[in-house]
Amino acid sequence: MSHPLLKELILHFQMPWYVLIPPILVLILAMFRVSILLNLGIGIVLGTLFAVTLQGDSWLSVLRSLWLGYDFQVNGQVLLHGGGIWPMFNEVLLIVAAGALNGVMEESGMLHTILDSLLQRIRSKSGLIGVTVLLSISMSLLACNQSLSVIVPGRTLRSTFEKLGVPLRYLVRSLADSGVVVSPLIPWNLHGILCSTAMGIPTLVYFPYAFFLWGLPIITLLLAFRPRRCPSNDVGMSN
Repeated sequence: MSHPLLKELILHFQMPWYVLIPPILVLILAMFRVSILLNLGIGIVLGTLFAVTLQGDSWLSVLRSLWLGYDFQVNGQVLLHGGGIWPMFNEVLLIVAAGALNGVMEESGMLHTILDSLLQRIRSKSGLIGVTVLLSISMSLLACNQSLSVIVPGRTLRSTFEKLGVPLRYLVRSLADSGVVVSPLIPWNLHGILCSTAMGIPTLVYFPYAFFLWGLPIITLLLAFRPRRCPSNDVGMSN
């Protein structure tokens, strides 16, 4: 037996094979790295045309769905709900506020001042990688932005890596394995907001199942402090 929701969709909507063209086209354009704004814009335009011409919706109802979201109701019961610009307005305001905070922290250089005293005490590669991981995750927590979790630690720690003779690939790898992947797990981080909004699931709900996101920083720290001999091209560094 087919799912009740599928039955209702078949009864209330025209569903020929070519209704799949908009989502398939969006995926194809994403594979070819087309600009996300252009990609989504094409998907919205095609979806609107299909709704008006194939499903018989009015332009006014389509515009209402774009702004307020779409509700599919049967006998007064909402079976599908989602989308819309207005329901995401709170998230947009949070993104704007986070962007303003990022600008203040970046331009004031406050983090550089705080970290100078800490960086002077680092003498080993393991300690440097550990500080990089923790700093990147801290930036994701404080700055609410995935980009700053890379930019600020990268700029701040690059000179220390070069001074201690640690190849910069360790810096890049540590940043990629920490703040970048942890961002979707932070409810107030821009990346976390986008993921949570897109899936309709709070970050704390999908957190336990995102093994890769919280497991990778742990593995990186364990490998960094694992006793082992450094490669010959890692000049003058010990664990």
